[in-house]
Amino acid sequence: MKIAIYARKSRTTDKGESIENQISLCRQYAAVHFQDAIFDEYKDEGYSGGNTNRPAFKELLQSFKKEHYDVLICYRLDRISRNVLDFSSTLDMLSKNNIAFVSIKENFDTTTPMGRAMLHISSVFAQLERETIAERIRDNMLELSKTGRWLGGTTPLGYTSKKVAYDVKNSKTKYYTILKADEMEASIVKLIFKKYLELGSLSQLETHLIQKDIRTLNNKFYHPHVLKNILANPVYVVADQSIYDYFYDRDAYIAHPKSDFTGDYAPMVYNKNRQGKIIYKNNISEWIVALGQHRPLISSTLWLQVQKQLNTNRRKAIPHHQSSHALLTGLIHCGHCGAPMKVTNQSVLKDGSISYIYRCTTKLKSHGKLCNMPNAKGHHLDPAVIEKVKQLLPDNNQLIQGLAKERLTTASAQQEDDKNIIIMEGALQQNEKAISKLVRLIASCEDSLLERSYHKEIDRLHKEQMVLEEKLWGLQNTKLENSKLIENTDKIIDILRDFDRRINEASINEKRILLQSIIHSVVWDGHKINVYLYRSEQDYENNNHNYPHGCKITYEKW
Repeated sequence: MKIAIYARKSRTTDKGESIENQISLCRQYAAVHFQDAIFDEYKDEGYSGGNTNRPAFKELLQSFKKEHYDVLICYRLDRISRNVLDFSSTLDMLSKNNIAFVSIKENFDTTTPMGRAMLHISSVFAQLERETIAERIRDNMLELSKTGRWLGGTTPLGYTSKKVAYDVKNSKTKYYTILKADEMEASIVKLIFKKYLELGSLSQLETHLIQKDIRTLNNKFYHPHVLKNILANPVYVVADQSIYDYFYDRDAYIAHPKSDFTGDYAPMVYNKNRQGKIIYKNNISEWIVALGQHRPLISSTLWLQVQKQLNTNRRKAIPHHQSSHALLTGLIHCGHCGAPMKVTNQSVLKDGSISYIYRCTTKLKSHGKLCNMPNAKGHHLDPAVIEKVKQLLPDNNQLIQGLAKERLTTASAQQEDDKNIIIMEGALQQNEKAISKLVRLIASCEDSLLERSYHKEIDRLHKEQMVLEEKLWGLQNTKLENSKLIENTDKIIDILRDFDRRINEASINEKRILLQSIIHSVVWDGHKINVYLYRSEQDYENNNHNYPHGCKITYEKW
């Protein structure tokens, strides 16, 4: 009889059964219940059971197609998965391959009908408990939203944060935060809304702000994406009954009755984003809309007209296509103001070749008022860049070695992030258990003072939960970035080793992709350009400190 044993442990601690103990207990069980068994072991150390993205578990599932196992044994049910759908899917796969399943701790054995039934029931209750905890946390968020407080982070343009004292007891004062209008910033917000409706597009609004030299708090010009976020933000609008109807029609959860939407305050919206490895915007139906305690800046009529215009423009938007001939689109920047340079003035020369110019976008949009950088002749510049890169790369093994060394450093950092993520996930699980325990205590508590203390502790744990989640999201995002960096580094090294042949045989679009793979940026100063390849550690050690992104290639003006 051939038996597969699977063991998993979320993190490396002294609590719970170790991988070795799980394997040992499974072998002991098999020795008693099965004779002449042959074992294969699959171990996942440091992986959560919340999903099936685990290397040994994936290998186990793949082995079902190749190896003929009679039984799969694990120490406990949740070692396979904590998610009922994932678990059911695994059971289906086992069933299709005629593999029995045994969970020692729960004494389940799918060779019997009762064992199969109890197995499903247990997994359903495990999923129910997780969903119940999540629902309690959401309920806590709903209660918090009714206060209209600002929960932290970067305040929206037009507002600053202000602390408000409450719950003064025993000479100790507690505070919560609300938004307070900043008159100077508020005037910019009002201008953005007014001009967008007048001009009708984000690009024209951007051009208008550049021409008026209106900048962000970081002294940068407003990017269309930033302008769109400002225009779509409900935090500015008068919360009257038309705004209530707007969110009601889109199935948002509204924390206050319609009668409270009197126009005295602006809304505060919670749960706008979904956190994970990447931060996504939730659908409006998942938003929690409450009345804030701050003064509105924009009338409901203007705000609703702007939302309508944003939706109209979104439907009419045409995907942007790069120039069919320019190779440095997205790479080349102005050396004076740092803005991207845009391809313009394309024409066909007498010999049939295409001429085009790279022009600074700030110069273009401000009509030369804010930047007057001379244009660059793209049809001369592009082939010169390719030839210079071809000359540089064959003898630049140090660049490849440096990239390989940096890849190793990044991989090491990623391993450290993995450990920290496991620790953070464990802390979150402990918090969830503590909140769940307090909720059960409240349900059976008859002492009002004690019940209030339980509620305060839940509030404290929820705040701690948000801090932990924010740290976890940061770690997960860093891990994702490092994964992409490692993947891109491997591609770059592969390209560098065979760049000459690839670039000669490539189409225009393929050449553009190849250059984007190894060039970080190109800077035009009006007379010459600097090309920065992706940095190697050796470049930095060789005193290239002024060029943190890599090798410098200089050309005279053509």
